[in-house]
Amino acid sequence: MKANHFCVKKDVATGGFVHLEGYGRSAGGMKVYPTTVHFDLADDKPELSYRFIIEEAGEYTVEVWTTPTNPLRNDTSLRFAISAEGNAEQAVVAVPADFVAFHTDPRWCSGVLDNIRKTEVSLTLEAGVQEVVIGALEAGLVLEKVLIYPKGVALKPSYLGPKASFLT
Repeated sequence: MKANHFCVKKDVATGGFVHLEGYGRSAGGMKVYPTTVHFDLADDKPELSYRFIIEEAGEYTVEVWTTPTNPLRNDTSLRFAISAEGNAEQAVVAVPADFVAFHTDPRWCSGVLDNIRKTEVSLTLEAGVQEVVIGALEAGLVLEKVLIYPKGVALKPSYLGPKASFLT
């Protein structure tokens, strides 16, 4: 799912997601503004919800593609929150704070060279209509795409990722 194909967008008084048309690899990115905000897991935070159909209940990999931006504050990580029905909300680190020297760390370099950061999260999903909610914890976050597939399935290598499922 492209980042701008959300079904619900929740902004809060202190910030929200804005669509950056033409930014990144696909139809643009969803960026958190203003650039000074920082949220904790317990805070009321900006969120994007993505709705989809799961044919079989089980363990799924949710792959969140973000731009290769860096944390906006020193000694912090770039994080987002993710949740789905039946799964506790969790904070996920897209860029760790321990990238000691950005230009020499291979994890940082691969995100820059590939022009994307791919962060995987495991969720248990029931059959039927499901919803994944991604919340902003850091202002530097720019979402580009969300992929959901059965755990243990290897996707074919692709620069742009697999073709999106049917969208209504």
